[in-house]
Amino acid sequence: MKKFLSILTLFALISTLSSSTVFASEKPLEVKPNFTTKNQEVTSTLAASTITAPDGKTYTLLGTVTRGNALTAFLNSTYSGSDNYQLKFYCPNNDRTDLVQGTVKATPFLGSGMQQTYSFTNFYDSLSTIDLSTLPGTTRYRINISVYAVGTSNQGTVYYRIEKN
Repeated sequence: MKKFLSILTLFALISTLSSSTVFASEKPLEVKPNFTTKNQEVTSTLAASTITAPDGKTYTLLGTVTRGNALTAFLNSTYSGSDNYQLKFYCPNNDRTDLVQGTVKATPFLGSGMQQTYSFTNFYDSLSTIDLSTLPGTTRYRINISVYAVGTSNQGTVYYRIEKN
């Protein structure tokens, strides 16, 4: 009877532990400016990593992209050309195996203006700069970033920084 009760207790414990809901708490993102991503896996790694690039500046992890799983991020702040900001990317290419290509789209937030599109790659250089001061007029723009893996490793890591001219 003791053995039966022990086994019954063990099964009850296993059943209770496997059916209970576990809630995880993540630290809020402390990236300035914040990016909103469509990929939850990227969001959970976003707050964790920074790296010093070959130019000696600190870049924040935007995410790791894999072939067939594009990385898409939206800059929560809006910018105009008169703000004089640059959006910089550091994408290590690891001897040209982790190749990525990306598109930055600046879409008018309110008012008139046309969407502006910029592109970047890490084919020849791991550092790329998008000059947001070239945005026309005084219109505020939302920034959307899409990055795709195209290298033989089928992945790439993307870091970013916003810098005032």
